[in-house]
Amino acid sequence: DSGIDETHLDLKSKIWINEDEIAGNKRDDDGNGFVDDTWGWNFSKRNNNSHDKYGHGTHVSGIAAAVTDNNRGIAGVAFPDNIKIMVVKVLSDSGIGFTSDEAKGIRYATDNGAKVINLSLGSGDSQTIRDAANYAWGKGVLIVAAAGNNNGGAVIYPAAYENVIAVSATNYKDNIASFSSVGPEVDVAAPGENIFSTFPSYKF
Repeated sequence: DSGIDETHLDLKSKIWINEDEIAGNKRDDDGNGFVDDTWGWNFSKRNNNSHDKYGHGTHVSGIAAAVTDNNRGIAGVAFPDNIKIMVVKVLSDSGIGFTSDEAKGIRYATDNGAKVINLSLGSGDSQTIRDAANYAWGKGVLIVAAAGNNNGGAVIYPAAYENVIAVSATNYKDNIASFSSVGPEVDVAAPGENIFSTFPSYKF
């Protein structure tokens, strides 16, 4: 969502590399419409700098795939360690963005071989995002999204879409967290309180 700290010791080896793109030559070597997208794309600023200054993207990335068994930081839930994170930045350095950029990000990840798309963000109902989610689903991509933090209120979009796995949050007692959205659209609940993870420029 907000990018990733590509220098982080628990993440830098996990970042997906576009092997069909030659870094720094200012050409679209693979013909996908993006110049020098060696390790993803920043749809917020329309360039290849997906560095995370906000923190949320790096935090979520660590939960998903921080390096295991390296005696530092945390261990991500994704295993084995050859799993990669494709960095698709759709939010600004302030953590805000446009639904059009989110939809473009979904399509970019799909077209570049992502198997799972995580959307730890939310917005109102948007046909543009719905179409992008359906496009990804039609290509066999699993889409997972946050149910939302509406204090027991309705599930937000894109989690509420039919072809998106909606995840609500639980607390340490394995009960639904007080801040989490709930509703019939929720497919699964997972720990969501006091989760330790990676953060930009953190030094161990």
